[in-house]
Amino acid sequence: MIKPVVFILALLAAATPAWAQHSNVAPADEYFGRLKMSVLGIANVIKDMRLRVEADANRTPSIFGSLANVEDAIHDWEAKYPRDTWIPRNLLALETCYLEAPGERAHQLAVRTEMWLRHDYGRTAYAMQGHRALDEAGVSQQAGVSPEGDR
Repeated sequence: MIKPVVFILALLAAATPAWAQHSNVAPADEYFGRLKMSVLGIANVIKDMRLRVEADANRTPSIFGSLANVEDAIHDWEAKYPRDTWIPRNLLALETCYLEAPGERAHQLAVRTEMWLRHDYGRTAYAMQGHRALDEAGVSQQAGVSPEGDR
């Protein structure tokens, strides 16, 4: 009699509940975009590029390639986990990085990122912070910029 009970318990323990199969949050060991960046890798690149600009604003042109790869990874991440609460946080960090960089190109990318944030996550506190950050930086939202940018 014990063997059938043990077998049933083993089956129950091995079964993955339906809610766990469709997680809203990306696992830390999943990789996104062309460069196969992890969620933590995405956040680290944004932070590193922001620190690069803060240390030497003349190095701003060197951030655009890395941040384009970050955008690609976030698009892939969002396609797979659209309700992941870490995505709007990273979009705000990306926008902030662009806002701290001098120049028109950086500011256009900040506007595009804020539009993406507002379009896809408009009900979050991060979207409100992103809009406020543009206002405080004195960067105007330019007409004709789509939330998808030039993907």
